[in-house]
Amino acid sequence: MEAIEKELQAKFVDTYLHTFKYLGDAMSVGAEEHQISFEAYLLLHMIGEHDAQLTMAQIADIRGVSRSAIARQINTLLKKKFIQQLVNFDDRRVRYLKITSEGMAVDENITERNDAEFTRWLNVFGVNEAKAALGYVENFNDRLSEMGLAGFDALHDKRHSQRSGKTFA
Repeated sequence: MEAIEKELQAKFVDTYLHTFKYLGDAMSVGAEEHQISFEAYLLLHMIGEHDAQLTMAQIADIRGVSRSAIARQINTLLKKKFIQQLVNFDDRRVRYLKITSEGMAVDENITERNDAEFTRWLNVFGVNEAKAALGYVENFNDRLSEMGLAGFDALHDKRHSQRSGKTFA
């Protein structure tokens, strides 16, 4: 590896540790207080917005991740009684997910905290700088997708690596 590549790698690691990791941690604070992951919060929020109209399989399809990845998060929300499953009486195999009153309170609490943190960031950076940063990150994500790396799950989802013809160590 050349010196310039080593320097870029070091800067990338430093940026990850001090910026991207901070952003992830900052977004997760409200969720962690309720002993759920940020991903589980996002599912809770989605379920709350769809009023018992979504199944676990539909959420997996919307999110573009494996059903097992969604099932782990859903099971956490069920155990905490933040959501419940409603059986479709026409087809008992179909179970719709519904947010509970406790889940609504948790969703509202985390959403308010995230909204306040995001507003604070916008006040510091301004809309134009925030749009520019988001544009760069979206471009980075698009390039990763072109390489066959469509998010973290794709690195571990064997079905994805088989479809794309790529294998990842």
